[in-house]
Amino acid sequence: MSDRYRKMIFFLMVASILAPVFILALNESISETALVIMLLSAAVVGLFFLREDLALMLIIASMLLSPEISMGAIERKPIVIRFEDIFLVLLSFLWMVKIAVRKDVRLIAPTPLNRYLGLYSLMFIIATGKGVIVDGVNPVKGFFYMAKYLEYFVLYIVVSNFMRDKKQLKTLMAMFFFVFIIVNIYAISQIGHRPRVSAPFEGPVGEPNTLGGYQVIMTALAVGFTIHSRSFATKAAMISMIGLTVAPFLYTLSRSSYLALIVMFLTMTVVASRGRRRLAVSLLVLVALTAVLLPNEVRDRIKDTFTAHPSENIPVQTVLGVKVGPSASARLLSYKQVFADFIKSPVTGYGVTGKGFLDSQFVTTLLETGVLGMIGFLFMLYGVARHTLRVYRTAGDSFYKGMALGFFSAHIGMIAHAITANTFIIIRIMEPYWFIAAMLMAVPRIEREENDNLTAVQEDDTPRGIRNVELLVGEA
Repeated sequence: MSDRYRKMIFFLMVASILAPVFILALNESISETALVIMLLSAAVVGLFFLREDLALMLIIASMLLSPEISMGAIERKPIVIRFEDIFLVLLSFLWMVKIAVRKDVRLIAPTPLNRYLGLYSLMFIIATGKGVIVDGVNPVKGFFYMAKYLEYFVLYIVVSNFMRDKKQLKTLMAMFFFVFIIVNIYAISQIGHRPRVSAPFEGPVGEPNTLGGYQVIMTALAVGFTIHSRSFATKAAMISMIGLTVAPFLYTLSRSSYLALIVMFLTMTVVASRGRRRLAVSLLVLVALTAVLLPNEVRDRIKDTFTAHPSENIPVQTVLGVKVGPSASARLLSYKQVFADFIKSPVTGYGVTGKGFLDSQFVTTLLETGVLGMIGFLFMLYGVARHTLRVYRTAGDSFYKGMALGFFSAHIGMIAHAITANTFIIIRIMEPYWFIAAMLMAVPRIEREENDNLTAVQEDDTPRGIRNVELLVGEA
């Protein structure tokens, strides 16, 4: 695209967004929220044409630091959007514009996960379509929730299209850690003021489980870079971030996040190609210190899981001969009801939102999409694990290895988290998850291009006489 056309498209698109803003502002018929959205949309367009990475960094920041905007409700269930939802739609549109102008750009970048995402998407679309026709699923409600599920995969595809080189990956990862620091500082400020800490803009009640899952992902990446980085400054920065995370993570009082963290560390200890002994020793020291210094609130929260006591309308349940607390008992009772509903529609389930949400991704998926959807979901989890592990084992660069080790361990941790939470549909966990997955799946292509460029440079540096001899030998 020539600079002339690039500038013309840039000014036309920014003007198309800003013109209505000024007209409505003059008439005083625009809300503050709408004004902010339109101005930020213009900023995304501007950043995209000035430098694509800046637009991607804005999306990263908005994942955890943008407020919710109410758009009404369906069946008393509020419909909310966030700034990153709008930015993602806008970025997708800008990518379409780029494709229309440049014929050498693909609509969807080929990545190892495309087929897995496509299969799972097809399964829950079929299940929800059947639910609307047969089981009385509200079509509007089902559509909105399916759109949210698909948005994560659209994010993965859009980000995959923009991945170029190692420098870009480092810049984006630095932005992720910058946001992580801000979120942790915000969470620390809540300790002592709220029973359980959460991320910014989560409302008066908050979502501590969401914050805990996000912290597990980012902590895994920090540990991965600590293990494989050759830079003392990088190691020190990662260890400092891990230390900053400890207090707010504990005060989420999220038992599913505690489980995910343990599983993540155990996975890393088994999979890491270096530093296993130090990682195992560090894990033992961490467990010992935690046992001694654990806050009373955390002790009580963990103890409550295995302490049976009477609760209104919740009979005490038993797991492997152990009586569990009211929260776990309530979950087990709901799972029994799910099984009774599941056997009535086992193949395709009841569709997205067909039977409400339960505190388990696996149970919710089975009930909503049946056996076919569960197969698609497990196939997707397998695909992410398989190709992330392949990147870790084949990558030659320490940065790529650190990112792959961290993400693989985080992925396994999120599977554990999903046992008692709807992890793979939680916005503030899945948006960073799929963004980083897109970065990681681009690594083999980027590293291959780097090696090809290095080979080309080495061939150009070869003396002409030697190159002629090589050509003669090749012809012979």
